[in-house]
Amino acid sequence: MFIAGIFISMAGIACANFIQIPQRHITGKHLEFKWNNLFEETSIVPSINLFIMMIPYGGILSFIALYGRELGIQNSSYFFLIFSFGVAAARLTTGKEFDKNGPRRILTFCFALLLLGFPLLASAKNSLLFYLSAVIIGFGNGVTFPTFQSMVNNLTDNTHRGAANSTLYTSVDLGMGLGMIASGFVAQYASISTVFWMCAIISVAGLAFLRICTLKFYQSRVLS
Repeated sequence: MFIAGIFISMAGIACANFIQIPQRHITGKHLEFKWNNLFEETSIVPSINLFIMMIPYGGILSFIALYGRELGIQNSSYFFLIFSFGVAAARLTTGKEFDKNGPRRILTFCFALLLLGFPLLASAKNSLLFYLSAVIIGFGNGVTFPTFQSMVNNLTDNTHRGAANSTLYTSVDLGMGLGMIASGFVAQYASISTVFWMCAIISVAGLAFLRICTLKFYQSRVLS
């Protein structure tokens, strides 16, 4: 696996050499390297929302293989293969929806899928439910990050989009890291199934934060 990772990394380096980025000439005041320049204020609310939604994803990364073995599934790695199909389907179908109607409907729908997928996974007793939950959760997660990324880019101008994306990616890393730690704690003292019930509850919190805070903040800034 690690040897394959080396060759994949080498292929990535080779591909990077063919990327041509036009040189940008930034006019105006030169930005100094400061803590405040690393984060974008307008991205904080959406990033908090994404942080919440990445906690369950950390739980999946940590324990889906062990959970598959617990259910008697021989090769639980297929979960991520099927999960990726859900992600791909989401990426192909949701871009136009966001451009046409904004984030409200598409994010609400996908958060609802997570509220369906995690309880289904937590209560799975066979491979059918195990893999079915992979498609549902994959589709829900497949929409979440690119939609939030579009939101933070819409909330700021071109000169601050680097900081906006940095803020968003920081929330992703922190959310997954916390999810791994919290899931390990819950699995140690309860069960892996309980981990995914916890993920469902956190998804409820993410949906509530979306409807109460994030969408209002986004609409007030974009329409103002």
